[in-house]
Amino acid sequence: MDCSKILLYWAIACSFVACSTPPAPTLDNFDSKTWIKDRLGCKGERAKLFASLTAQKEKLKGLGQNQILTLLGKPDFHELASRNQRFYIYYYNTGHQCKGGTPNIRRDSVFKVRFSPLNAVNEITW
Repeated sequence: MDCSKILLYWAIACSFVACSTPPAPTLDNFDSKTWIKDRLGCKGERAKLFASLTAQKEKLKGLGQNQILTLLGKPDFHELASRNQRFYIYYYNTGHQCKGGTPNIRRDSVFKVRFSPLNAVNEITW
């Protein structure tokens, strides 16, 4: 096998490794499956997990969207902001969204994850 083929195979292998996303971290005392199943926070399960999640918010910073989706599931809502920033919004308490009312992310209890233009979590608020 000549050197050009070896270099080509090596370049392809390196590109697969470089493009792979590291797995999401494990959060202590936090059950991702339970959080994900409690869509809109209407079952009250997210409220039980909320203190554990917020106590570990630093572990979430720098993660990409796919890693957040693995941990928290599909957001209840998402917003696009200026300069290619994105917010994932998760309800963590029962509220208007559970009673057939119009959800209001400015008034209701929400956990917001902000992504930078480079697809990394750079802010978490609630």
